[in-house]
Amino acid sequence: MESRIGNWTNTTEDLIPDQFAFILYGLTVPILFGVITLSGLIGNGLVIYVIVSRERMQTVTNLLLLNLAVADLAFVVVVPPFTAYQMAAKWWPFGDVACRLLHYLVNVTAYVTVYTLVAVAVMRYLTVVHAARTVHYRTPRVTVAVVAGIWIAVLLFNVPVMFSYRSRAIQTSSNGTSTLSYSIRRSRCRRRPLR
Repeated sequence: MESRIGNWTNTTEDLIPDQFAFILYGLTVPILFGVITLSGLIGNGLVIYVIVSRERMQTVTNLLLLNLAVADLAFVVVVPPFTAYQMAAKWWPFGDVACRLLHYLVNVTAYVTVYTLVAVAVMRYLTVVHAARTVHYRTPRVTVAVVAGIWIAVLLFNVPVMFSYRSRAIQTSSNGTSTLSYSIRRSRCRRRPLR
């Protein structure tokens, strides 16, 4: 079966990939990312509330878990909604600065998570192997300093990421073919087609 759309003639077989892409990127991905965002907001919000509101919960390990929850909360607030929108709409309406900040925050939250897990492992090692000698290092005050150091280092070391991404316009030629404008830098954010 053939159908005419503008100057294009498509058979039913040609439309199946487009229908599949719509179902996947237009429906499934936004719904799943919405579920991820909602569950991340609720779960991490509860962890943050419990640790912050109860004095006895503010132990060294729990402060590190609090940092994990904050990093994960920052991730689920920013990354899934914008990524889902971009996948569904197939273009990036938020501009160059938002494109750069999105990729910067992806890296920052990922590295904060990794280095916080390293800090948990180091604290556990010090607690088990060198308990008596390191008791003065395993305090909430030192843990807050370690967490602040992780955030400062990761925020600074990931600044080059902001300069390695940018949004690019998609150029549509008169014969209907689309080409991307050339960029030296990586680009994951595509703006609306130029006409």
